[in-house]
Amino acid sequence: MKLAIDNFVLSTRYRAVTFASTRPALYYGLRDMTGPRDALCIQPDTELVIEGYPRSANSTTAYGFLDRQPRTVKLAHHKHHAAQLLRAVELGVPAVMLIRRPKEAALSNLALREEARRRGGREQRQAQLGYINVLSAWLASLIHGDAVGRLSARA
Repeated sequence: MKLAIDNFVLSTRYRAVTFASTRPALYYGLRDMTGPRDALCIQPDTELVIEGYPRSANSTTAYGFLDRQPRTVKLAHHKHHAAQLLRAVELGVPAVMLIRRPKEAALSNLALREEARRRGGREQRQAQLGYINVLSAWLASLIHGDAVGRLSARA
């Protein structure tokens, strides 16, 4: 019974975080309620955002980029939430979304977190849905928002 309750709590928490992540005002409002934002969150002075679902080359891309810069660059990265990318569009900050095939990203993420899964972590389908939610929120912003004009103006 305890395992079922733990699974329900983890699943509900994951779904709530994913839901909030696709709504930047809600996501950052909740983050601000829990304390100051960390240095990896987008701020008005952020110069670039690099984000993707976990296990999608986030570290390689972010740190590879930073290592090759002649000066310190204010980079937002490693939150793994669509809110970072959506807020970048709102603020006019250049952003890079790292995309990997959903099944591969989800399975890699689950393999990395095998111990957590054994203790009641999320299943493959839920992990894939999380990936798809992040990707679809970003793409919806491009299709329906003014992000298309901002992005094409930079191309």
